[in-house]
Amino acid sequence: MAMQSKLWSISGLAAELKMDRRTLAKRLEHLPPAEEKKTDKRTQKLWRLIDVVEHLKNPKQNNHEASCREATKEYLSEKLFPAIVDNPTFTGTLFHNAIEAGCTKQQALDQYKMAVHALAAAFFVLIDDDNIKIEMGTRFEFLIKHGDEEYIDNHWPKWR
Repeated sequence: MAMQSKLWSISGLAAELKMDRRTLAKRLEHLPPAEEKKTDKRTQKLWRLIDVVEHLKNPKQNNHEASCREATKEYLSEKLFPAIVDNPTFTGTLFHNAIEAGCTKQQALDQYKMAVHALAAAFFVLIDDDNIKIEMGTRFEFLIKHGDEEYIDNHWPKWR
């Protein structure tokens, strides 16, 4: 069984590091938490002890790195991922090759959905944040909202 690092609240970190809770909270403002737990009325932020210690050693460098990481996460999840999965070359090639291989339209669509999920999983690993929301692209969102049959009957790509 793999060891997992413990996640700490501000109060737990303050006690462990022998710091005032408010001072620590101020110094961690720009360090993204490892996890956020949402309850009815509030969000509890949790950090890994090693991340906090590294941040406290060199806060200016870590603030810059954290803001760059956040900007990269935002770009990857909100711009790049939907651009890939909505790209006509990606979808057209995937659908066309599946049909050429003798798959039904439903099987081709299932392959598309599987490819989108595989790419999303890779993005989660790349981004290293299980809580981030990835924009799935308009085609995938349409499938979720309207279903496969509607897409196959009325929106299937046309080839020459």
